[in-house]
Amino acid sequence: MERQAGSPKGNRFRAVVQRVSLISAAATLGLALGPLAAHADTVRSATATGWGTNWDTATRTAEANANGALYDLARSYGETCTGVTYTASLYYIVPGGGGYVFSATATGDCAAG
Repeated sequence: MERQAGSPKGNRFRAVVQRVSLISAAATLGLALGPLAAHADTVRSATATGWGTNWDTATRTAEANANGALYDLARSYGETCTGVTYTASLYYIVPGGGGYVFSATATGDCAAG
């Protein structure tokens, strides 16, 4: 028994196949993109100061403090950060050669993990 192009059974069959195809495509797309959205990175940054008797110590202390502040911030969101970078600048010179105070910002890509 041949089906004619315009028969009701043929049209119904085509409609069912189209719906199943559309649902399958949507499900595949959702499965493919779902994990990407769940692991999307958020750029976060935190700033802190640090003191030291010399320039290098003050810079490293400020960066370590900024890293600790970023860690605490990310942890409050249930995240961990990777690719952390630092920017530091002189904040204050202690009079009489007593040391330096730097301000540093740590910036990283943070994601739930």
